[in-house]
Amino acid sequence: MGRAASGAVPQSLCQADLTDTDVLIVGGGPVGLFLGCCLAQHGIRFQLVERQPLPSTHTKSIGIHPPALARLAHVGVAERLIEAGVCVSCGIAFAGPAEIGRLSFTMGPGPYRFIVAIPQHRTEALLRQRLDELAPRSFTPAAAVVAVHEDPDAVCTTLHDGQVLRSRLVVGCDGMGSQVRKSAGFHYLGAEYPDRYVMGDFDDTSGLGTAACVFLGRQGLVESFPLPGMIRRWVARDATGNQMRDVAQLAEIIRRRTGHVVAASTASMFSPFRTFAFVAHPFARGRVLLAGDAGHVVSPIGGQGMNLGWMDVWDLVPELVALLAGQASIEAVARRYADRRSRAYRIVRRRAEFNMWMGREGRSSVVKQSMARLLLGTPLAAYFAARFSMRGLPDAP
Repeated sequence: MGRAASGAVPQSLCQADLTDTDVLIVGGGPVGLFLGCCLAQHGIRFQLVERQPLPSTHTKSIGIHPPALARLAHVGVAERLIEAGVCVSCGIAFAGPAEIGRLSFTMGPGPYRFIVAIPQHRTEALLRQRLDELAPRSFTPAAAVVAVHEDPDAVCTTLHDGQVLRSRLVVGCDGMGSQVRKSAGFHYLGAEYPDRYVMGDFDDTSGLGTAACVFLGRQGLVESFPLPGMIRRWVARDATGNQMRDVAQLAEIIRRRTGHVVAASTASMFSPFRTFAFVAHPFARGRVLLAGDAGHVVSPIGGQGMNLGWMDVWDLVPELVALLAGQASIEAVARRYADRRSRAYRIVRRRAEFNMWMGREGRSSVVKQSMARLLLGTPLAAYFAARFSMRGLPDAP
């Protein structure tokens, strides 16, 4: 193989065996942490490096869906997340302030018949805690990767301080801007959507309880989700054409589109965001594999990106176990994993695009409201509940 990117270490240095492990995980977010926990349980030698010196406190993703909870239970984290979060068992659709239908997440198979709402930094803290229990001293912060060099029998990863880590495999879990993906020469195919959104977390005075809510209307989508500590997240489609930078603007949009009043002074988080759809090509090649946003990005409307990354890990781990035991070839593992994850990405991308289409402003919003009212009042409601809770995705060999 011997592929190298600019700045990669010479082959002779790579063979010097400066550090030896089976798997190097790059990226200490929720996907990398889960992968570390899984590898630790299988007794696989690994190291995890994260470029940030301290954990992020931004809430980012908040929804953990039933299939992900089932996988997280295997590493002893699901119950901790459930205890720390809010269990959402119902979704309500509104046309303005008027309810038009409900989805129940309790109709699916057990044991997790709900979505857990919890800020991402709390999810990461609980995963990090579990990783420290399973594999103490496996996590190295402030360790930015600058280059990845693959040889026939190893991968050498150069850090920003010049240290070289030698491993049999590298898994890039380092997000949308993945240095692993770039250094390995993988393409990132896709584009940005025109849709813009803004979100904020406010003290919850809505009276909506633990329901997740979607408000459809001519002026554009608003979503609302409960969070621990009597906080509620509000997400609004920005139909102004100019990205909102003022939390008071968001509060006013919420009032006009939903009838709910939120106090701008209570905002604990405010963030505009853009939407993308990207997938790596290849998703895996040789000794370098990707997971999470390093391999694919979907619109966050619907909250499925982080969960898709965990399903990547669940798919990948048994392949790594077989490979490291000499029961599968590198080429076969990379091909099977890439095929399955690309297929799962396409499914989730279509679902996310449907969610964005439903939330776009304009005259067609009346038709969308009627369609939602009709669908939520038929047996198809169970189908849409399964879609929104991410059931039925390919995530295992």
